[in-house]
This record gives sequence, C-alpha cells and structure tokens, in this order.
Amino acid sequence: EHVGVTVMPELFDMNMLQAGVTAMPESDIESAKTRGAVSGEMIDIKEYLPGDPVRNIHWKLSEKTGKTLVKVLGNPVSDQYLIILDNPAELAHDPEALDAIASVYSSLIHTLRSRDVTCYAGWTDPYSGGAVIRRITNDVEETEAADEYLAVPAVVPGAFGRIRRGIADDRFAHVVIVGSQIPDNIDAIANGCSVTVLRYGENGSFTEGNMTVVGFETATYINDTAGVEI
Repeated sequence: EHVGVTVMPELFDMNMLQAGVTAMPESDIESAKTRGAVSGEMIDIKEYLPGDPVRNIHWKLSEKTGKTLVKVLGNPVSDQYLIILDNPAELAHDPEALDAIASVYSSLIHTLRSRDVTCYAGWTDPYSGGAVIRRITNDVEETEAADEYLAVPAVVPGAFGRIRRGIADDRFAHVVIVGSQIPDNIDAIANGCSVTVLRYGENGSFTEGNMTVVGFETATYINDTAGVEI
C-alpha cells in the first residue's frame, strides 16, 4: 500500500485586475449594451435592410404591421478564463525555475477561486500527450487539478495547438499561458481571444495586438506578477 501526497508550491494573492468580458460569437451570455446578429436575446426591433439575417425576421410582428421587421439581438460575450501550464523541457534540470512557474500558475488559479471566479485549468497529459482541461469551481476541484498538473514532467511537449470554439467548455474570453516562452502557435491558441503570457526569465512586460507578455524571475516572481490584468 502507498499514499500519495501533493506538496503545493508557494501560493500568494496576485492582486490581479480583472479585464472584464470579451465579445464572442458563440457565447451563451448576452450583453444588452451592444448589438449582434447571432444570439437569441432580442433587445430591439427595426425595419429590415438588405444584408440583415433572414432568420432574425420577426414574422408575426411583420404580418401585423405590414412591414418587414427584424429582431436586434444582444451581442454575446464570454467571461471565462483558461489558464494553461506550459512545462518547458529546457527547464527540466532547473527545479527553482519550475517551482516559480508552478507557484505562479497555482496562485493565479487560487486567486481567481478566492474571488469566486470560475476558471479552466489546462495542461498536457503526460501519458496521451493530449490537452487536459478541467473546470475549477471550488476548493476540491482546485486541489484535484493540482494533483494532476503538478505531476506532469517538464519534458512533456505542449498539446495546445488550437482552442476550438463552438463547444461550451472551449469558449474563453481570456487565455493565460504560464511558462518560459511564447508558443509559436500563439495566434491559433488564442483564436481571437485576449491572451496573456506570464513568461519565466523575461524582464518587464509588453503588449502586442491582443497579447500581453509579463515577465517574472525566480527571486521576484511575487512582485513581478502583482497587479497583472486578466
């Protein structure tokens, strides 16, 4: 018989700033402030103009008024977060670096959970090589996810080639990658979402398009990642 024990890395409150929601064409959440054409919540009625979706025609009201009227729909938004752990092979023999990455990754999930924000944790399965995504809604799920991702060796290559839309668990407003490099396929991973890379070994931070890179180092990662906007 044996008993497994997971030793958590140092957890700290990242004092992060929430960036808010992002428009997503496949989301189930509605925004009554912005107009769209693919959702189900009607926020207004207007007269039909060439180019308006035929499926949005309000047939009953059009019949009564004698005019072709279409429903104006709320533009969908998403407020879900996907936090990806990137275990870089080049750091396999640098336990302090791996500890810093694990601490930042676990602390980000823990900070979101402490604010009652549901997030998704993602990492690479060391056996199948496929992507694992777990929904984190409570302390038990947070701990169970840590049991898995902290056991993934640093030699496993990343499995996140693309975040697919159209599946409920894959609709994300913001993708965060914690690792030591910017993935070559970062555009495919983000797939139009806002993306933040918390990058070990990088000095300072910069923004390029919809991607923000925030650097952190072994001795200063708590201060380096404080106040990150996600």
